[in-house]
Amino acid sequence: YTNRAVDEICDNIMGLSEKPNFIRISSETSCGAEYKPYLLNNVLRECNTIEQVKSVIVQNRLFIGTVASCGSQIELFKMKKFNVAIFDEKFCALFQSIKFLQ
Repeated sequence: YTNRAVDEICDNIMGLSEKPNFIRISSETSCGAEYKPYLLNNVLRECNTIEQVKSVIVQNRLFIGTVASCGSQIELFKMKKFNVAIFDEKFCALFQSIKFLQ
C-alpha cells in the first residue's frame, strides 16, 4: 500500500496544470506503469558521465518515494541536499530510518 500511496502522489503532481519535474524513487516492480518513465534509473539512462548525472539530480527539486526506497539511494543524497522533506501523515519510522536526509 505504501508504494500505491506514492503513486497517488505522482498522479496528483501529474494532474497539476504546471507540472513540476520529479523523479520517482522505486524499483520497476513497485511502481505503477505510468510512472516508470520518472524512475531514477530511467531518468538517468541518457547520462554518459557523472557530471551529467549530477546535473540531472541537482536540477530536480522533487523526489518521490517511500522512506525505504529513498534510504537505499545513499549516493543520491550525497549529491543533493534538501531543505524540506515531506512525509505521509501515517509516517511512523524511527529517526534512524531518515538519517540519509542529514
